[in-house]
Amino acid sequence: MAWSIFSDGGGQGVAVSWAQDLQQQLGIPVNAADTQFIYDWEVSEGGGGKFNPLNQGPVPGHPELTSTGQQYGGGAADFTSWQTGIEGASDYIHMPAYAGVLQGLQNQDYQQAEQALWNSPWAGSHYGYGSAWSNATPPGATPLPRGAFTASSNSSGTPSSGSNPLSVWNLLGIPSPVDALERLGLILLGAALILLGIYLLAGKQTLQFTPLGKFTQAGQQRTARRERSERATATGARQERALGLRERRVTLAERTEARHRGTS
Repeated sequence: MAWSIFSDGGGQGVAVSWAQDLQQQLGIPVNAADTQFIYDWEVSEGGGGKFNPLNQGPVPGHPELTSTGQQYGGGAADFTSWQTGIEGASDYIHMPAYAGVLQGLQNQDYQQAEQALWNSPWAGSHYGYGSAWSNATPPGATPLPRGAFTASSNSSGTPSSGSNPLSVWNLLGIPSPVDALERLGLILLGAALILLGIYLLAGKQTLQFTPLGKFTQAGQQRTARRERSERATATGARQERALGLRERRVTLAERTEARHRGTS
């Protein structure tokens, strides 16, 4: 049969000690919220591999942590000692798939860790999203405020058959409000980039279709060249007219002089 910390490892008090040791292994100060969460996790798993209260598999790349003993549950592994079981649990929680669980523990936020665990691939049942989750108070601990729990339970601290409504974050597939803010920031950044692109594209089209290009730098240069050309053309025409007038005057003067010679 599966090994259980409650029946084979020393009981409820030992389960509390294991939860506190795991917090220290994770680099988190021991606190009531995380102790409660890990204890409930142990209760909800029930049993698995030896020195393995969270019923996890062997750690990839670290075969030295586990023994060759019989495996239980969904790939649960037998660990060689109390300490290797703690190390294995810490390594698993540090995997990317359980980043939300680790963040909840670091924030000492029971609900955040709980929701992240339920939505993770740790348990195929996902603990019934609350219907198969315990929130029994550890021995010697002060019960946390009811608002710190989302799993429904009866007065004995064992899970009830009713499921608990999921938070709006889980309905949206978002592990926590922090993740929601990060995603919102990315969405706003993307929207800003799209608007900037539209603005630049619209500005380019406006410059291209401005009548005569009058208000663009290139249009102003073309206008200046055209005005210079027009001035030059006008000047040339005036010069030609003046030259023609001079020529006609010279011709008229020559004719007048010739008539005077003929009469003299």
